Amino acid sequence: MNKRIEHLSEKSQENMEKIQIGTDAVGNAGVTFKDIFEKLDETGDIVTEMIKRVGKIDSVANSVAARGWIMAQTL
Repeated sequence: MNKRIEHLSEKSQENMEKIQIGTDAVGNAGVTFKDIFEKLDETGDIVTEMIKRVGKIDSVANSVAARGWIMAQTL
């Protein structure tokens, strides 16, 4: 009977260690996902800023093109 109790105790300890390893892995995954979402937010902000700048460049290009067209019409 003592052997069975000892075996049960060993298995319980092994299971506790495995549960701890699993808990640590879940915690690490949570941190990783948090980092990924933060980077996605930063990337979204960068893309938004790029879109704004492209819009400004487009506006300037249209203005230059319009001036060029007007000048061509006066020649």
